[in-house]
Amino acid sequence: MIHAPRPGKSVEIVQLRGSRYYEPMAWSIRRYAKS
Repeated sequence: MIHAPRPGKSVEIVQLRGSRYYEPMAWSIRRYAKS
């Protein structure tokens, strides 16, 4: 569970965006970060 976004994690998520498995997860983080 990610409580708060981290600079390093941000880059990691972007790289994982290509993976279908991480797609829903990245979308959730994106929504949280945008808020």
